[in-house]
Amino acid sequence: MGALRRGDVVLVDTGAAKMWMARLYPAYQPNTCPISNGLSTPAFALPGALGVRLAEPDSKVLAVIGDDAFLMSSQEIETAVREQDPADGVGLGRRRVRMDRVEDGSGTG
Repeated sequence: MGALRRGDVVLVDTGAAKMWMARLYPAYQPNTCPISNGLSTPAFALPGALGVRLAEPDSKVLAVIGDDAFLMSSQEIETAVREQDPADGVGLGRRRVRMDRVEDGSGTG
């Protein structure tokens, strides 16, 4: 996929991925990093990435999702394969991303 350009889109699901991306990802243009806020709808990033690819076929699109969101939206992978959609995704497992270590700062949870 290569590096993302300033106008490329990163969709971020709820949970620890949302907190990490909100803190660390520099969005340079409006609407290039949609994050599920408000009611924090789970599993929106992967189907949302497919929608962005349809609307903006020249943009690179990345979906950042956790393991639970992946299970809730894994059927969208079949849609992407069937439609030959090249959207990329990054899955974050619970063992790699732990918010308890971030929240209290001690590293012990």
